[in-house]
Amino acid sequence: MNSQNKKIFISFLPFLLLFGSFILINVLSGIEPNPLDQNWRTRQLILGLFVFTSLSFLPNLLHLSSRSDFPFFRINFSHHSALNQKSHEFIFKNHSICTGCFGTFISILIGNTLLLFYFLSDSEFLDSTMTLFLFLLGVILIIFTFSRYFIMFSPLVRVFQHSMLFLGLSLMIIASDLYNQSAFFMVFLLPSWLTFLITRIQLSKIDHNL
Repeated sequence: MNSQNKKIFISFLPFLLLFGSFILINVLSGIEPNPLDQNWRTRQLILGLFVFTSLSFLPNLLHLSSRSDFPFFRINFSHHSALNQKSHEFIFKNHSICTGCFGTFISILIGNTLLLFYFLSDSEFLDSTMTLFLFLLGVILIIFTFSRYFIMFSPLVRVFQHSMLFLGLSLMIIASDLYNQSAFFMVFLLPSWLTFLITRIQLSKIDHNL
């Protein structure tokens, strides 16, 4: 299997897993739900876990390193070899910045801001009729992110592509909560959400090895 076909296969996997999870959820939803499971406070706890998990990616994206003098931490957005800098980084005010790390960093901030807004909203600021629109928009944003590994765009467009990943996931998570209103189903879908992130990592590894 060549690299292009491998990337296509890997890109489809998280969507297949998510689709299979939804089918299983529809089967399980026939069982009478637990009122505690539908409680907004319980669902808030799961949303908080999503936010905390995504924030745990930041140290690696920022390539933080400690220093003995102030400032005690150093951020490094340039970590590619000179050979790969042109295809993976862009220049801003004489500084080389990785499009993937910087874009994903922005994506986490935007996605978590949206999740926190939903978290604090008592789940009433969105109408349930928007569920399908939010979910499809999330899917489109993730596909737009994955397209980075099939078509080479300018550095600015690549930053924009990477900045859509967590935003797309956040929209899909909110849509799923609006539709299912179940903490159990939110936890059940967690492997699907993680698979999207793992897929992004695997696509990046293939891309770096070309």
